[in-house]
Amino acid sequence: MWLDARMQLRALCFLLSFVGVVGCPSEPTMEVCGNGVVGSIEECDDGDNDVLDACTGDCKRARCGDGFVRQDLLDDDDDHEECDDRNTVDTDGCTAQCKRAFCGDGIKRRDLLFGQIGYEACDDGNIDVTDSCVGCMEARCGDGVVFAGVEACDDGNEIPDDGCNNDCVEARCGDARLQLGELCDDGNSEATDACTNDCQVAECGDGILRRDLLEDETGYEACDDGNDDSTDDCLSDCRLPSCGDGFVWLNNELCDDGNNDSSDDCIDCLPPRCGDGFVSRGERCDDGNNDPDDGCHQCRDSDCGDGQLDHETEACDDGNMLPGDGCTPHCQFEPVSISLGAGHSCVLFGQGVAACWGDNRKGQLGDRIDAGGYVTRPQPSWSLQPVVGIATGAEFSCIIREGGGPWCVGEGSAGQLGNGEMEDSQNLVRPSGLDRVQEFALGRDHACARVLGGDVYCWGENEEGQLGDGNYESSAVPVAVINLEPVRKIVAGRLHNCALELDGDVRCWGYGLGGRLGDQQHRSRRAPIRVEGLAPAIAVAVGGGHGCALENDGRIGCWGANDFGQALAPAGDLPETPYFPELPEIVAMGLTQNSTCVADAAGRLACWGYGEQGQRAGSRTNLRWIRSLDGVHLIASGRSHHCALDGDNRLWCWGEGSSGQIGDGQRVDRQEPTLVEFH
Repeated sequence: MWLDARMQLRALCFLLSFVGVVGCPSEPTMEVCGNGVVGSIEECDDGDNDVLDACTGDCKRARCGDGFVRQDLLDDDDDHEECDDRNTVDTDGCTAQCKRAFCGDGIKRRDLLFGQIGYEACDDGNIDVTDSCVGCMEARCGDGVVFAGVEACDDGNEIPDDGCNNDCVEARCGDARLQLGELCDDGNSEATDACTNDCQVAECGDGILRRDLLEDETGYEACDDGNDDSTDDCLSDCRLPSCGDGFVWLNNELCDDGNNDSSDDCIDCLPPRCGDGFVSRGERCDDGNNDPDDGCHQCRDSDCGDGQLDHETEACDDGNMLPGDGCTPHCQFEPVSISLGAGHSCVLFGQGVAACWGDNRKGQLGDRIDAGGYVTRPQPSWSLQPVVGIATGAEFSCIIREGGGPWCVGEGSAGQLGNGEMEDSQNLVRPSGLDRVQEFALGRDHACARVLGGDVYCWGENEEGQLGDGNYESSAVPVAVINLEPVRKIVAGRLHNCALELDGDVRCWGYGLGGRLGDQQHRSRRAPIRVEGLAPAIAVAVGGGHGCALENDGRIGCWGANDFGQALAPAGDLPETPYFPELPEIVAMGLTQNSTCVADAAGRLACWGYGEQGQRAGSRTNLRWIRSLDGVHLIASGRSHHCALDGDNRLWCWGEGSSGQIGDGQRVDRQEPTLVEFH
């Protein structure tokens, strides 16, 4: 190339001189690398061809990365090279400073694969074997070097139970690894499970109460006092002491024979004694107490009539077997009056206490029983005492306190509670303006009261004139009944009433269809009308559509509806005035919606009328005397059930029982008279 350039220069010079422009210069001197003279295109020229000194064979200054390892310098000279791999990469076997890469130089080699000699996973520039880079490999548990601040130990292996766990944590109780000297290790510090916090197996008697088991699981402990004494507060098998475990519990038991035999010499861990509830030698009874009125006193039996009250079987015990003194010969309270409603029943006892049972959905059983549902046995019902009178309607009731104060409770939507409101009440309310009340008579949605002096007041629904005040307007407060002489008895049906005047006349008013008012008419009356054809009467009763009266001589006369024979008249007859059947002397009577029951002077009971729900007291036909009761002297009737007192003044009920109104604990009809018990 150099010769070609000179030849071209000469040719140009010759051409210029030929035309007379210029003359040709003399020929330049030729540059040669290695001649010791630094030419214009040379960085250096040391006059030799040694490529490993400061000036390379092509007259370039030696530098790290030129591919030539200088040999002209000592190890401690500047620019000394240990290697030169013709690049400036710092992370291969020769660094960018031409030093051989080594572990600890602070530069991580990246030119080798794991497993090749010289491979580095890290290089932190030091030889500290306790940091995260050891021998240019990342520190790890099991490398035999303790990584400061991270590892507690490192024994160079992965054996878990040699004192240094395979996660380089020093072995300890509670690390979930079983070590020498440990019987168990469950990985927690809980002392009350199967492995204690000192890594010993839990056992009864170790003084530590296990809490990890249920009572029926093996190993369960109710207590653990650390000893095997079975007479203290924890048995040797870690059970709590109890009577019958066979060990005498100090300061608590006098004996313990390990059984439940109540006939031996250790009963309930006490020597046998009167009052322990077990009949032992020399005892006739033992009811577990010293109560003289519960049937067993001083371990001797009590009987009705001994003057000792047995609360389980006796309501009273006055020390005799005589009726009529408030306590029957069967030790039951004697009812002095009975009143039956549509689905509930109430009795009044001589002690001024009343009890009710049956339908209580409107709260009609009284303010001492929570309203709702049904009550199938007699319950004390009234907070106000003493009670001297009681009456029941369809779904409400009224009582009279001593002194004549009237109170009512239950259904009130038609104003039948008499307090001026048209709403139900589960609390006792007082009919407005009434005082000195002697008697109540309650119908379906109306009520009447007889006050001292014989006047009568009524209130509630009046669509059929049943209030008797001369009009058909309902009233939520009492209004006076007109056209009555002084009255000694009032009774109420669903929609009509009757009153017995002092002179023996019977007058009725209200709904009159079917001849139920006894006036030979079939229309309603808004004022009392006299029942024709009666001699002076001593008693009167009404049902749903019929009525009956007793005359002085015991004759009974009935009128009104007779479709089931309930008016005691021949089948098919509808007596518009009293009909008098051929019967013995009658002393008591009761009328339901469609049935009639009477008692004769001998105390026999007979019933007539509808009987599908048992209203005829077990009789399949009318005019049949019932033999199951004796001495009947009082009968009360509701919508579809009857009750009666027998010769011992015990209460028996029969008929519809779907609301519990029979009082025997059931809600079923009773075809036969059923005893009602009071406790």
